[in-house]
Amino acid sequence: RDQYIVTSKGQQAIFGLSHAEGGLLWEMGGTTPTMQQTSGTAFGIVHGPRIEGDRIYVFDNTPAAQRLSRAVAFDIDYTQQTYTEAWSYTGEWSSVVLGNEEPTRENGELISFGLDSGFLELNADGQNTMQIEGELSGYVHYIPTLSRVLEN
Repeated sequence: RDQYIVTSKGQQAIFGLSHAEGGLLWEMGGTTPTMQQTSGTAFGIVHGPRIEGDRIYVFDNTPAAQRLSRAVAFDIDYTQQTYTEAWSYTGEWSSVVLGNEEPTRENGELISFGLDSGFLELNADGQNTMQIEGELSGYVHYIPTLSRVLEN
């Protein structure tokens, strides 16, 4: 798909924008959604979108009073204009800003839980294989070249 993916914290929405024409293709969440969620937990404050095929990954900083922060993926059906929660991981932290997830070369996930919380790595089975806690803020990025050097 030739599209840009944009998230809006204030509107609590994810938008698909046409690269070729510059117009709105679809909206998930927000005040005027064109796509409807068919299963799973609704997202709140999302950012850090990543799309693979018909699956979109985002980080959800929904306020702690509602639930802990999570990395989540939705499968999109463009024909039916629906989306379904396909995968999510809720950590031990809630953060009002920052946070993201990225895949690892072993089909796992590397997740940052944002402001003053921590990072963790999940293997392909979804098991936590590494966790670093503390006053760590920001985003995580998986760099295969560096990991190969460290493994050898």
